[in-house]
Amino acid sequence: MMTVVVEKVLTSQDCTEIIQRTDDYVMKYGWPRGRHVDFNIRPTNDLPMDRIFPDEIALNNIVKKIKSKLFISMAKALNLQRRKFFLTDLFLTQYNASEQGRTYLGPHKDKSQWSFVVLLNNEFEGGLAA
Repeated sequence: MMTVVVEKVLTSQDCTEIIQRTDDYVMKYGWPRGRHVDFNIRPTNDLPMDRIFPDEIALNNIVKKIKSKLFISMAKALNLQRRKFFLTDLFLTQYNASEQGRTYLGPHKDKSQWSFVVLLNNEFEGGLAA
């Protein structure tokens, strides 16, 4: 297995906007449950990006930034053509040790050949993705 680290995939302004939109959505509707039920029997609480960006133009702007920065770096690191990479699922999740929610995601195998994590903040300890 190979880990590729790509810094500054999104701007701090993008991250702040995503966090705020997520907080607003969660305050109104709560975290959706049960989308990924096969992770260690306990499902993840995750929020598809299109729910916090109902405006397709704003969502496409974020997706474009992720694809341009991340896919180019991954293609270069793995010596593959950029067109080999595509998004099938783009969602947000939060791990919070101070609440009743999930504090971690145990070892698992994703259904895709490549997966990525984009950190929206750095105010935490841990966070190893291996």
